[in-house]
Amino acid sequence: MALLFYDGFDTYSADALDYLKAGYTVHTTGATFTVINNAGNTRHGYGQYLENYISAFGIPVGKLFLPSFGEKTEIIFGFALNVQGRNNPSAPTALLKFYSRSEVQCSLYMEETSVLTLWNGDRASLLGTTSKNIPSKTWCFVEIRLKIHDSTGTCEIRLDGASIYNGINLDTKASKTATGINSICFSMQTSGTTGSVLSWIDDIYICDTTGGIHDDFLGDCMSLTRLVNGDTARADFTCSSGSDHYALVDDSVHDDESTYVESVTDGQYDILEVEDLPANTTEVLAVAVETWCKLEEAGDTFVINMLNSGGTEYDASDGGLGVQPIYLPRKSIWEKDPNTNAAWTVDNANAIKIGYKIDVK
Repeated sequence: MALLFYDGFDTYSADALDYLKAGYTVHTTGATFTVINNAGNTRHGYGQYLENYISAFGIPVGKLFLPSFGEKTEIIFGFALNVQGRNNPSAPTALLKFYSRSEVQCSLYMEETSVLTLWNGDRASLLGTTSKNIPSKTWCFVEIRLKIHDSTGTCEIRLDGASIYNGINLDTKASKTATGINSICFSMQTSGTTGSVLSWIDDIYICDTTGGIHDDFLGDCMSLTRLVNGDTARADFTCSSGSDHYALVDDSVHDDESTYVESVTDGQYDILEVEDLPANTTEVLAVAVETWCKLEEAGDTFVINMLNSGGTEYDASDGGLGVQPIYLPRKSIWEKDPNTNAAWTVDNANAIKIGYKIDVK
């Protein structure tokens, strides 16, 4: 698989615990990371985004670690960014830090002029500077392809699809032992104690360079969250109320115990109809099924996400995800249409049905 992770923050509530449940880690002092639902500020007029505010007092710390992935020597990372303001633009701002466990291999800073600078370690030695600056108070899409090596490292940075830095034969490996990276940290933090930063983040993706698909820049892309909108003949689970399964799990943001379906029987599953994509959709890079699940009784229970394409049902290849006694999200990605073993078409993506299955070990 080349597409390791993507997120549009659309299924999280404003409760900070929600995105932490999805695998994010936050270290903050005088800083907040808040999921915002404000159609007037989003990239395309719907969905949600993550707001990062770093205060101007004391010694602020604001670090958002994305869910970790296996150690990789080369990754492609893209995200939408809207820098609303910096009250101390005369100081550089840490934008991204690329970690191997607790060590920063290299980092990306926004300088006083809003150009980006690439550094070995955490601003230890300068490797390069972008040819254009990051705009303020408007959404842009930033992509980085980074290879970790102590002499043949490479890094290309793109802004809205255009290359603004391309470095080769770089020392991007600050660690004496680690050879790659396994975590990326947003760190919109101004150097010193008097700078505040307000920025918005959305539509994150991370790829590696394997698998023959999604192994290079994806370009400006976004996560489109579609909800279930109808039952099918396959409806094994028990409804918390009424008889329409889809109506109990069609929340844009999960509602915990308010509405749900449940099962304790191995092999039971539901298949549900799904909303179409927006009419102006021209390309589908991947399809994912996300469920929020909770274990009510003791036992070794897994939930397997399912997808029906072309009339055939497919279990997610991740083998199912163990259920815990609190609601947690489970996301399974299909990079290709399993019915054709080819790239998704808009028509085929619109025709899918999705579901979930109980697997009792």
